[in-house]
Amino acid sequence: MSINDALTVLANQFRNHINSPEKLGLYDMAFLLATHDFSLKKQVNLLSNTDPLPSDFSLNYTANQHWYMGSSGQGVGSIFELTDNSLRATHGFRITDNNGGNRDFVQGSVFYENGKYTFSILARLPKGQKSPVTVQIRIFSSINNYKGSLFNQQESVTSHDWQEVTGIIDTSKIAGSAGANFQFGISGKGSIEFAQPMLNFGTEKAEWASNPFDDVMGGSTP
Repeated sequence: MSINDALTVLANQFRNHINSPEKLGLYDMAFLLATHDFSLKKQVNLLSNTDPLPSDFSLNYTANQHWYMGSSGQGVGSIFELTDNSLRATHGFRITDNNGGNRDFVQGSVFYENGKYTFSILARLPKGQKSPVTVQIRIFSSINNYKGSLFNQQESVTSHDWQEVTGIIDTSKIAGSAGANFQFGISGKGSIEFAQPMLNFGTEKAEWASNPFDDVMGGSTP
């Protein structure tokens, strides 16, 4: 059985045991996968709806929404259609005309196990953006005991071609912290485009794939 087939079976099993589907957090996903082959666990995208439809996104925080805009910057977030044949995803994320400060796409709140995760995402300058842009990947919490940025990696994007941003997150100090969001976006002025965000267990980057529970949660399934 292939990995995708195994994950489809797992998703169907989960669907059969719930009456009112809700967004699945990392902790819940980890618990489900821990009862199956651990090799699968390291290859699953723990972020939901990473090939998003416009309905998966809102400008402001909405309970159970898959993605929303956060931080103090004024950049306008949107979902756009990808025309790149080299990509598996069909839709990407765009932030336009941020005037300074941070502006992020946010997914949360989620729980993190004690261990290491690998994240990866594609980023590029959109047409009309001439100067480099600083992108950032963050885990951010609004809970008092863990308030603030728990992880922050920044990189400069300089090309109109896709550039991969990747790194490893050590969650040993934040494991189990409620309210810890996963965020990616821009720091400073400019516009930026993203595609295929991925977060998987372990220290080896897995190939991007949609979360097998996306259709269970009512979102897009490429």
